[in-house]
Amino acid sequence: MLLVLAATMASQNPCAQMSSAYEMRECGVKQLEAIDRDLQKSWERAISRARTEDRLYDGPGPAGEWAAALTKSQQNWNRYRDAQCTAESLKMRPGNGTMGLELNCRIRMGQARITELEVHFDFR
Repeated sequence: MLLVLAATMASQNPCAQMSSAYEMRECGVKQLEAIDRDLQKSWERAISRARTEDRLYDGPGPAGEWAAALTKSQQNWNRYRDAQCTAESLKMRPGNGTMGLELNCRIRMGQARITELEVHFDFR
């Protein structure tokens, strides 16, 4: 069972094939940079759509709430991600794996947030 899990994780994480801690860290940093770029694009599309919908809204209640709520949600998500990934990384203290755990967490959570934004705003 553990071998299957390890093989699955390696196929999902191209950095798992690296041979040294340095290579794994560099690969993880590049992966995170790509996720951050994709997340920024998804965020920009989502907030743009929310702002457009807010401008066009002609129903009961105040207009402009969707973009404000989405902005607050993203700010809270950023704080949650930072705290969660710090907490996850601390289980390796004071070892070399701390940064790797934090990178993996940020990559995983970034991918999940991209999916949340894209599904919620119908980008897929």
